[in-house]
Amino acid sequence: MRVCNGYVVPLTNCWAYLTLDYKLTDILKPPDGGFSAHIHPEAPLVFREDRLCWSVHPDNPPAIDIYAGEKQSLLLGCLSPNRDWIGIYSETCNRPYRVFLRGGAKCYEGTLKIISKDTIAKEFHVRIDLRDPEFPKNLLVAV
Repeated sequence: MRVCNGYVVPLTNCWAYLTLDYKLTDILKPPDGGFSAHIHPEAPLVFREDRLCWSVHPDNPPAIDIYAGEKQSLLLGCLSPNRDWIGIYSETCNRPYRVFLRGGAKCYEGTLKIISKDTIAKEFHVRIDLRDPEFPKNLLVAV
């Protein structure tokens, strides 16, 4: 997704926080192939306002500046090819992931909060519905 600074001044030190509602039974073991996650079945947790990372450069920083009129890409996660799981990125991208959640017919809702040093936080309702063929296009939910 892209976050756009619609102001006439730069937004400095921007962070993105994700909260998702899910059941502990939705947490999956990281897939084979060297994947790891902070949250897994042996250490289950429902995360609240955990940081995401920006895709501005290879080190995927958790905080960036967004200049007036600029758009910056925010990394949420990745889907398995057959949509049977979704991996949610952490503030360090995929090293390790935050969590792997069950896919298929699951739908997860939550909030995405963008904060900066210069403004009050802005919060958006999100829906991760892997049954939706338009996902991730329909990630943000109008309220």
